[in-house]
Amino acid sequence: MNWKAVILGALSYPLLWLIWSVFSPEYAHKSTQWYSLFFDLFYMLMPALSGYLAGYLAKTRGLQHGALVGALVVAMSLVFWVVADIVDFSSLSVMLFQMASMLVLAMAGGALSQWRYYLKS
Repeated sequence: MNWKAVILGALSYPLLWLIWSVFSPEYAHKSTQWYSLFFDLFYMLMPALSGYLAGYLAKTRGLQHGALVGALVVAMSLVFWVVADIVDFSSLSVMLFQMASMLVLAMAGGALSQWRYYLKS
């Protein structure tokens, strides 16, 4: 396991989130439809990008590296939600779905990073 790749992949998530929060439209009616769509898609794919980075840097076992990054992303998000006091236990199923989605997307990103090695062989 390449821990440097896992840590860099996990640290890329807050960086991507910061980029998203700076450039994303604050209000939907102030931006074009395509601009909003791009940043909504970017927001959803941030865990996949972090998992991809970890798998790319590790060069092997991208799915496992992506899974570890996904677990760290879920933990970071949960801590942020608690600190920002936006945890709503009445919608626990939505929170669990979001956490599972982050984990799956990070794993998919890590797995996709290995395709270039399979294409060479």
